[in-house]
Amino acid sequence: MIVDFRLVVFRPFISEVLIGKVKSQDEEGIKLTLTFFDEIYIDKTQLPAPCAYDSSKQQFFWAPKLEADATRTQLMDMPLSERLYIELEAPIRFRVEGDEFYDEEPGPPKATEGVRIDLTREPKRAPYQIFASITGQGMGPLEWWAGVGQSEEQMED
Repeated sequence: MIVDFRLVVFRPFISEVLIGKVKSQDEEGIKLTLTFFDEIYIDKTQLPAPCAYDSSKQQFFWAPKLEADATRTQLMDMPLSERLYIELEAPIRFRVEGDEFYDEEPGPPKATEGVRIDLTREPKRAPYQIFASITGQGMGPLEWWAGVGQSEEQMED
């Protein structure tokens, strides 16, 4: 019996820059997708400063015109037109900061004599997760950087 198969291995390097899409957002951070891989997380501490979560729109936004140490009140008081939101499904450039493998043992939980077992289980963790960042020049939604560099090219002409 002959068996043919193909194997694809995906593990980006630390500091590698990739482009994905925003899958979801909550107060803790942003989840990204590469269409073939969905376990990419950007913690709120890995967003450009100053940045805040707008609970009414359920999206993070960046305020490049404010100082990096701006307070949440200052961020929420600024006009909507000056906020750069991170939209769902938007293409986003990110840097890989780390990854983690998790190997869950199969089968029921093990018990020792006389110990009660709580059968309520924690939600399953993904076997592989990538932790990313969008801090730094050129990182974040591609629309934030559209047109940047064109003025330099026009000056050379």
